[in-house]
Amino acid sequence: MFMGRVVDAASWDPADELPQDYLPHYNGPDGAQLYLTAIGFVGAAFPGYYPDCRSVFGFWDTFADVPGVYAAISQNNPIRFRISYTVIGWLPEAANDPLGTLAATVTSQYNNYVAQCAAQHIQVASTPADVFARVTSDQFGWQFSDGAISYTLAADQTIASLDVPDATLCAGVIQDVVFDLLNPSQQTPFLAAAQAGQP
Repeated sequence: MFMGRVVDAASWDPADELPQDYLPHYNGPDGAQLYLTAIGFVGAAFPGYYPDCRSVFGFWDTFADVPGVYAAISQNNPIRFRISYTVIGWLPEAANDPLGTLAATVTSQYNNYVAQCAAQHIQVASTPADVFARVTSDQFGWQFSDGAISYTLAADQTIASLDVPDATLCAGVIQDVVFDLLNPSQQTPFLAAAQAGQP
């Protein structure tokens, strides 16, 4: 089992992964699947202390893909540079994705509303987009753009087809981080700092 295993995205094939190599394959004492959270197994300091969460909530960039920067820092030469990072994540199991059942929820709630309107002989005033906005706001606290939903209605005004977001993609950006190594440490070179426990 691996926590924070790092693999090259270009050669990674999720179909080759073994379920028993991942925590959710196992159950806790209460019978529920185990998941790693930001609290981890050691408490609230887990995500904030790099040696504990290395490659889970942190990473060490050697800049090997930026030859000029890598050459300078590997030789411990003075350099100042700026860099940005984008981190992207997703939920591999649709059952665990909050958007996985969104289409079914919107369809059910809207069609029930249409049925109530018909039973009370009143005009249908709301649209599937209204129900979509209410569900995503109430259940998730999320707001979507107007173009996030498309639908068609049947003759009885129930939903004939519905297209809504069905998977969550999480992204974060750290922009313009300045590394100022104009006076590099002679005791702990930059690339050796991770092994030496330096921030």
